[in-house]
Order: sequence, then C-alpha cells, then structure tokens
Amino acid sequence: MLLCVWCVSKNMNNLEMVLKLDNSNNLELKYGLSSLHAWIRFFEMVLHIGYKLETQKWQSRAIEDKENVMQVKKRIQTEFMNQMGLVVDFPKSGGSGTSNDGNTARRAFANYQSTAKILKVDETLLFYFYIILVTLSSGFEIDTVKFKEFCITALKLYMSKYSWHGTISTQNFSSWPCHHC
Repeated sequence: MLLCVWCVSKNMNNLEMVLKLDNSNNLELKYGLSSLHAWIRFFEMVLHIGYKLETQKWQSRAIEDKENVMQVKKRIQTEFMNQMGLVVDFPKSGGSGTSNDGNTARRAFANYQSTAKILKVDETLLFYFYIILVTLSSGFEIDTVKFKEFCITALKLYMSKYSWHGTISTQNFSSWPCHHC
C-alpha cells in the first residue's frame, strides 16, 4: 500500500476518503514540489500504464504477463523513436537512471495526441495531465479553487480508467496545496 507524503493517505485510490482529508496544515510540503519531478513522474506513470494496459495489473508476476509487458514496452519504445524522435525508458550509461528526463516528458505531453496513440491510453487524460503540468510550471498565480476542481476532474477520469494501476504521491493531485505552486 502506498502512502501519500502530502495528505498522508494510506489508500490513495479511495477518492472519497482522500478528498475528505484535512491537509490545511501542509507541513509535508516544507520541501516544496518540483515541477520537473512532476513532469518526469507523470510521464513514467503513463508509460507504465501503457506497458501494462493489456494485463491491467500493477505488478506483473506471472511469466506470461512479464513477457507481454516486455513486448509492449519494446513496441512503445520503437514507436516513440520512429514517430516522435524520443528515446524513452532506456538505461543511461553508467547506471545513472533512464533516458526519461524533463525534456522527453515535456515533448511527449506537448504532443499528447501522438503519445496517447502510442501508449493506447486516454487522450483526454493526457491533455488534463499536460494542462496540470504546464500550470504548475508556469510561475503564475493559480486560481486554487478552479485548479483543484480541474485536478479532481482529472483524478476521477484517471481512477475510472486506470484504478488497477494506482497512484503515487506526485499524481495524488487532489491533495495538492495549489496556492503554493
């Protein structure tokens, strides 16, 4: 079970419970929210949804599921390279992470229609994620009420389609204190 570092929810897939939490204290945010981190984590999340869409399992433990995920991953990597010129989810030399960086994530979300087709995920959801990420990165003052409503709409769409995948704290945007963005 995952724990959200912001709202301290132990069950981030229980939307009703998360929305009722009082996170007005926001002590968990003393270190801030990196918009670059958000771009990369959102991108990696949608990549992994695409990889596991056929099995619809957060973890692939059976051999046939693992093989399926690897085949889909190779297809996705090839299509990102051929269609968008993006090297996606390849290890960096020296063992310092993967090729998934902020620029790759921004390019993938900026062209959310192609990304949705490659990953076979919901285009509207990718558009919502793109708007959320651009808003967080904008540096402008955000209307917190409207932004939270938008985030909740995106979260509801996400949960209606991909609840089997779960969320991680960066994607638990129902609890973001938008006024600090």
